[in-house]
Formats: sequence, structure tokens, C-alpha cells
Amino acid sequence: MNSDLENIRSKLEALILGNNDFDFLESELERFNIFSILKIVDAEIRHSAALAWLLDPQGTHGLQDRVLSDFVKQVVALPDGKIQSNQNPPSPIEIDAWSMTGALVETERAHIDILITDQKNNFVCAIENKVGAEEQPGQLGRYADWIEENYPDHSKLFIFLSVGKDEASDSRWISVGYDLIYSVVDRLVTLHRSAIADEPRMFLDQYLRTVRDHFMTDSSNVVALAKRLYSSHREAIEFILEHRPDFRDEIHTSLMSLVEASDLLSPEPSTRGEVRFTPTVLLDVIPEDDRAVEYHRLVKFWFANEGSGLSVVVEVQPWPDQAERDHIVQFERTTNLHSLSVQI
Repeated sequence: MNSDLENIRSKLEALILGNNDFDFLESELERFNIFSILKIVDAEIRHSAALAWLLDPQGTHGLQDRVLSDFVKQVVALPDGKIQSNQNPPSPIEIDAWSMTGALVETERAHIDILITDQKNNFVCAIENKVGAEEQPGQLGRYADWIEENYPDHSKLFIFLSVGKDEASDSRWISVGYDLIYSVVDRLVTLHRSAIADEPRMFLDQYLRTVRDHFMTDSSNVVALAKRLYSSHREAIEFILEHRPDFRDEIHTSLMSLVEASDLLSPEPSTRGEVRFTPTVLLDVIPEDDRAVEYHRLVKFWFANEGSGLSVVVEVQPWPDQAERDHIVQFERTTNLHSLSVQI
């Protein structure tokens, strides 16, 4: 047994002592990135907003209409970008001759993630962006029908953007991967870096790094490095994962201390995942639930301890007096339980 532990110890030391790859990986992961800090790496709405800002000729990025023009040109030039309807999309040569500075970029119009209308060039483009969620049945068809009805005389381009270049369910849409977004924006940022102010340049660098590392894993240096480290130090890394701290226990302890120390909350029988309590002002109001095994209240309150986050749950059981039940429900809606904070 001791020899096994010594063997693991030596492997852990090899992982952390003088390992340039490990040090580099740590430094890369610790770099400031607003997407990671706000935990919106996989937030589809936030990525649609960032993309709309990039495509907007009036955006504060300093790239004018270059991102919009280049992206549209690249899409219509794709080998599989043949349109199977009468949308009459422009050619790359036509788009190159356009000035698209007057294009209007909107989000969530008619529930479409990004809608671009260019009245000067009689052009409309829809982008449906899928980062984590899947396409809803009939969704693309409804959006395309709405655009064709409302813009009958415009040339049209429908783009289905996804992390893995998923196949669009409607033949009018061109399937595009985030690698195209990355190549367009990266090239333009490199070419026009001196024209971009410091703040948007920092944001653009973080956006590109997020897309590269999370949406283009095949071309991510960080992912490739992590795989190489795991391959070389598999036993040590799996040992670390097996013995990583369980934050749910720490959170449970902190929550129990908070409830027990508060004059506003009365502790109830709890579990690791549910720290239960009853507001003291309701102790004489809420009847007991005779069917309950542990928590004998017709209204149950608890902190849902998920390890990575917390939520407050209020569950109102069936009530003999409906007027009383409505009163309790109204109390739950107006009481600011969410102001409670826990320091881990």
C-alpha cells in the first residue's frame, strides 16, 4: 500500500515540478476572460448579442461593416451554400461592391436570433445561433416563411450557425460552424488592429479565445495541451480528480450555520442537498403535514445545494383552506429570501 502511495506521490511531483506544459496551461486558464468570469461561455443569448455587435456596422468595435461584409461573402461562397429555393442570394462579387454601413442588425425580432436588413442593397439575412440548445421542430421553417412573407422583394440569406456545423432541418438554410466566425474576425482584427480602441480590442481578443477554446476544440492549443498532459500524467490526474474537494459539504456546513444563527429562520430536518428551514414568522401559521416523514409543514422552504450554485425553493402543499393557501403563496412571492448570502 505504501509503495502505491509513493508511486502516486512521485507522479504528482512529476506533474507539478518543472513541468512547463502544466505551468503554461495554468497561465492560460488564469488569463482574464469576461465570458468565463460571468459564466456565459455557453450562454446562447449572450453569444448572439456579441455576434450582433460584431456584425453591426455601427458597433463600437471600429471595424465598420467589414465583419458583416466578409462573413456574408464567405457564407455564400461555401461549397455547400447552394440555396434550394428562390431566395436569389447575392454573389460574393456583388457583396464586395456593396457598402453595408447602413445595415440594421437586430436581435430577437420575430424570435429570430439575429436579423440583418440592408434596405440600400435590398438584402435581408437571418442568423439562427445554436450554442448549446438544439433546434426546435419547425423553427427554421417558420422563421424563413416569416422573412419571405415580410421581405418578398429582397434577396435573402438564411444562416444556421452552430458549434458543430449541425445540419439545418430546412433546406433554405445554410449550415455554418463557428470556425468561419473565428477566421473572419481573427483576420480582420489582425489586419485592422491599429484602428481598434483598447477596450474593444481586449473584448475581441477574449471573444476569439473563447470561440477557439470552447467551440473549436480541434484547433485549440489549450485543449491539445490538456490532452497531452492527461496522456502523459493520466494516473496522477485521475488521483487528483478522485480526491478533489466536495464543495457541497462546505456549502452545507455554511448554510446550516446561517440558518441556525438567524433569528428569522427556524431549522428543520435537513439533508446534504436540501438545507430546510421555516421563517419564524410562519411557525404558528403553517399547519403541520401529517403525511410527511421528517419535515412536518404544509409549506416547505429549503436551500437547494447543487455544489456549483444555490437556489431557494418554496413548496406549498395542498391546503384545506384555499384563502389561507393563497395568502401563503402571496407571502412567498413578496418575501425577499434571495437577499440571504452565504460566504464559503
